[in-house]
Amino acid sequence: MRQPLCLLAAFAALTLQGTAANAQSKDAEGAISSAIDSIDQALPTHERKAVLLQAMQREPNNLDLFFEYAQLNMMLGDYEAAAEAYRYMLQLVPTLDRIKLELSIAYMKLGRYEAAETLLEDLRKADIPPRVKQNIDILLSRVKQDSQKHFVSGSLTTGVNYDTNANSAPDSGQVLVLDTLLTLTPDSREQSDWQGFASATINHQYRSAANSAWQWRSSATYFQTEQNTIDDLNLKVVVLQSGPVYRFADGLTQADITAGYSNISLGGHGFLRQPSLEAGLEHALSPQLRLRGTMRQEWRDFINSPEVNTYEDRRGHASQGRLAAFYSLSEQALLDISLTLRYEEARAEQYSNFQAQPQIGLTYQWDNGVFARSQLGYRTFNYEQEDFFISERTRFDRETSVGLTLGKAFENKMTLTTGYEYRDLDSNITNYAFDNHRFSAVVGWQF
Repeated sequence: MRQPLCLLAAFAALTLQGTAANAQSKDAEGAISSAIDSIDQALPTHERKAVLLQAMQREPNNLDLFFEYAQLNMMLGDYEAAAEAYRYMLQLVPTLDRIKLELSIAYMKLGRYEAAETLLEDLRKADIPPRVKQNIDILLSRVKQDSQKHFVSGSLTTGVNYDTNANSAPDSGQVLVLDTLLTLTPDSREQSDWQGFASATINHQYRSAANSAWQWRSSATYFQTEQNTIDDLNLKVVVLQSGPVYRFADGLTQADITAGYSNISLGGHGFLRQPSLEAGLEHALSPQLRLRGTMRQEWRDFINSPEVNTYEDRRGHASQGRLAAFYSLSEQALLDISLTLRYEEARAEQYSNFQAQPQIGLTYQWDNGVFARSQLGYRTFNYEQEDFFISERTRFDRETSVGLTLGKAFENKMTLTTGYEYRDLDSNITNYAFDNHRFSAVVGWQF
């Protein structure tokens, strides 16, 4: 997590020996004014600022007054006034290393990164302890980071999955056609299979200034799977996303809008083209509790394949709302709870449905980079109309899922994980009732 500049300033400043009064000339050292003693520390900060201004006019050579005035303005967010006071102090005594440090922090707050870097580089050449130089290097690194307008990151992932029921075949080995049970052929029954997969993601973030409330985030992801035997299930997925992010002045609230587009191929043929639009709002109720809500709209364009001529019947749109809560149980444990409501409207009404999905997860991370995550989910599907070709009954599904992931993150940004997931879908129509055990092993790398 990125620390506030004021904390970095305090951390580095504490390593510089002495206060501003100790660093000035002998004449200034003896000029501790009675005006300081007369300032009532219980006064509101803005009133104290007025009192300090009057005292500074009476004693323009009292650096302690100017230092307190500058520190007060830093606290109030008036970084320009603070910088002016620091510059005045350096005009009187150019060798005040502590004040150079404080001025560089004020410049960083104002977005004047070149001026801040010049001061820090000058400080680094001074006769100061190695530990102080290390702290200055941290600030220099922060200056270079904050002065950037474009940030690029990404990840590469590859792994294998093993599914006990890769083709989601019915548990009973039978299907309904016109409310008549027919026995599946061996090729259509439950089949286990291995799946290899790989994905690559690149992210871009743009901001006009370090203290800007607006940012623009974009990402592109490519995902591909290869089945060992069931080639009809091979997937290729491309996902593009882009949109603005606004952080409110309270530092606790964030709003974002994301436009997206995904293209999915199944079995070597086009399957789904889907533009989408999502709006999100996130707020930290406390240091431990964070809430996020999203509203999403999808426009779903399914494409028939040479073997299947009913995919296009699913064309339509989907509307989805999600509310999630993230609670830090400790520095190492995070609990997340969410509820997703989704409505899919299709060209053929037998595919239109309403879904409700509550989910709970727990993530725990140890100091050595080892982490574990457990997850429990439940989802219901309520379809609007019966499919007369299958049955006169309207379809209703209930899905339960349980997952466990164990992994380790390394210092070179590589992650190794292994996982298990069980899915059980129970339906009032036997065609759709199935369960599957999935075992996975994944290698990931971030850059």
